[in-house]
Amino acid sequence: MFYSFRNQQPIPYNEIPDRIRLSNGMTRTNKNTFTEEELSDAGYQQVQNPPVAANNTEKVIWSGTEWQIVPLTEEDIENLWKDIRKSRDGRLASMDWRFLRYQSQIRLGLTPTDNIERLDQYVQALRDITLQTDPFNIVWPQDPTV
Repeated sequence: MFYSFRNQQPIPYNEIPDRIRLSNGMTRTNKNTFTEEELSDAGYQQVQNPPVAANNTEKVIWSGTEWQIVPLTEEDIENLWKDIRKSRDGRLASMDWRFLRYQSQIRLGLTPTDNIERLDQYVQALRDITLQTDPFNIVWPQDPTV
């Protein structure tokens, strides 16, 4: 069950604040006992659960009065690619210490802990993520250290 506060983006019932102010100035502080009348008086309107977009070319938005399914914009796609790059960059950064350890072990004449070729292949596959054409179906390479 979702509620919109004065036509704003709906939130699930469990995210409604624990304290609401009624139109007469009084407050209620136990969300488990709020009645529909009290919620309405405090400015909350019950709305249906959001629909599910049929495919990856659509998104669900709140118009202020109802849910709507609209096509994704170029900006939406660009933001998705930004999120993918951010995830990729985090995965790349998490490998840095393994390369440093490998170099140190080689300099000290120790047997390397990691297979450097496998690490190099993995890191290159991460760099190539943006060569994939469908941001909704990214195939992430398997981390060789797991």
